[in-house]
Amino acid sequence: MQRLLSFTLVIVMLIGLTACGDKNASDTDKKEQAQASVLVSKMTETEKKRTSIHELTLLDKPKEEQDTVQHKVGIQMHTVTKQEHIDNLKHALEDKLITQEEYDKQSKDFTEYSYPMKTYIDGHAVDVEAFIIQNFAQQDGPLEFKAPDASGTDKTVQISVKNFDEYLKWLYRYRLAAGDSDEQAKSAVKQAELVKDALANKTYETVPEKEDQVTYGGYDPFSDMRSKWEFDSDRANEIKDRIKEISIYDEQLDTEFLAHVVLPKDYDKDKVYPVYFLTDAVWRFGDALELSKKADEGKCGDVIFVTLGFGYHLDGSNNSVRGQYLLDERAKLLDFITDDLMPYISENFKIDCKKSTLYGHSNGGVFAHYALFNSDKYENQPFGAYIIGSPAFWGSYDAGIDKQTCDSDYGYWDRKQTLDKDVFLCAGSQEDPDYTDLYNGNPTTLQGLAALKERLDKHNKQCKYKLYESHHYQYIPEMLDEWLTEHYAK
Repeated sequence: MQRLLSFTLVIVMLIGLTACGDKNASDTDKKEQAQASVLVSKMTETEKKRTSIHELTLLDKPKEEQDTVQHKVGIQMHTVTKQEHIDNLKHALEDKLITQEEYDKQSKDFTEYSYPMKTYIDGHAVDVEAFIIQNFAQQDGPLEFKAPDASGTDKTVQISVKNFDEYLKWLYRYRLAAGDSDEQAKSAVKQAELVKDALANKTYETVPEKEDQVTYGGYDPFSDMRSKWEFDSDRANEIKDRIKEISIYDEQLDTEFLAHVVLPKDYDKDKVYPVYFLTDAVWRFGDALELSKKADEGKCGDVIFVTLGFGYHLDGSNNSVRGQYLLDERAKLLDFITDDLMPYISENFKIDCKKSTLYGHSNGGVFAHYALFNSDKYENQPFGAYIIGSPAFWGSYDAGIDKQTCDSDYGYWDRKQTLDKDVFLCAGSQEDPDYTDLYNGNPTTLQGLAALKERLDKHNKQCKYKLYESHHYQYIPEMLDEWLTEHYAK
């Protein structure tokens, strides 16, 4: 009996110690510990192996492409049927490109064949004429072909080259005349060589034919896009010890992303901080550096700034790239941020998701709208606030976003009665006239934003709504600063 009583006393003492915790812990510390968010990572093993956190590399000089780097070439082949062959001959006959005698002969002599249509390097569509290059891969000899006039007119010119080397020299001159830099023109030559080797050795991956429109530009396997990033390098160098860089791969999108984490001045790994998350890092990393000054000066509470961009072979300022990820692949991008990136950040830093903010502008504003009204579908809830800046809803319809679906907020109000997120809608009061030729009968940016505000009002959801005396993007620094000092007030 005595032994049993002693054992019971030990249990009671242990429970008491666990309940009390650290007797020296302040009430503030306890509150912060309670706010720490736990997000469930859904990264695959492949993604985990290709993800790392390290020091800032944005200030480093671009590295020369190493010969050991293996790039993947994908070719979308098109197989010509006999009917298609006949139709092509008919068009050629109508345009007087062939004679009736040639038509009769070629329409009878037909063997099914395939030719390259679209070219991909490392999963990204690139502007490489694999159709022309295939001829050199089969037999390196003379070739004549038509090419668009480099001046940008609708005219075409007849080109004649003796072999592939001469074609490469022509390609280099042509790209320079079309406005490419020397680095870009040299990269175009390297890409052509890469595709020729893949076609000649049959080492390319066959990409299935798809009806979707492919947008080119932005990805360059042989160039470094650091020069595209707009930021104060002196400020970055000043606080580089507080900046962490995350290289993170997403298998769904087959893309290497770069996330930059700017930590508070007196960062404490045991404290909990909200995250201010900005898309379009090519521009917004610079804003994060400036915002961190405000926090350093004590004009707001401590915040972790996170910007999302791409690896240095992908141009985040290119609208084709932005449209691809923020619009076309918005569902996969939201999966990535919600279930991969933010959980990874929460594993390395203690964060308060309820106070964290997701911001997007223009196409990014369309994405932020999508993210907000699809957030209820996820187990993870990494953000408690959303900033929707100048959402170009009118441009998103060309990316396959159904207008009715978008205007119904993706059916959110059919699923939910309330919205437990903070929302900030903003734009420049002077921006609508700047894009008059692009609306195609759709509501303007300001009209689309006002309609969204009306829907929120209809569902009794209060939000912050503000138009700045500005055009499309000039108001962004002021707006980000305003949200920082208001939402993250001490």
